[in-house]
Amino acid sequence: MTSAVEGDVCTLTLAGAWPHENLWPLRRAFTLAATSARRLRLVLREVSHGDSAFVGLLMLAPRAFALGREVVKATPSMVRTLRRHGADELIARARGPHA
Repeated sequence: MTSAVEGDVCTLTLAGAWPHENLWPLRRAFTLAATSARRLRLVLREVSHGDSAFVGLLMLAPRAFALGREVVKATPSMVRTLRRHGADELIARARGPHA
């Protein structure tokens, strides 16, 4: 995971698998990002797996960011995972060929 803050936006780029056992680093990153940014951008193009706990954490993230969050550059399998877990509001910007 990498992070970068530019203005009011914190971009977190995630890679690999994110099962519920491995979410502590992401929770910590959200906490740190919320102290320095008002909007969260998540890049998921290299995420190979995310379970329901991962999706739930993504869905709760907007509460910490005054300007909300957006998911960009998600793989087709990640888009299917988001949809399967009822996270349709995350999908609009995440679709496309890793765009």
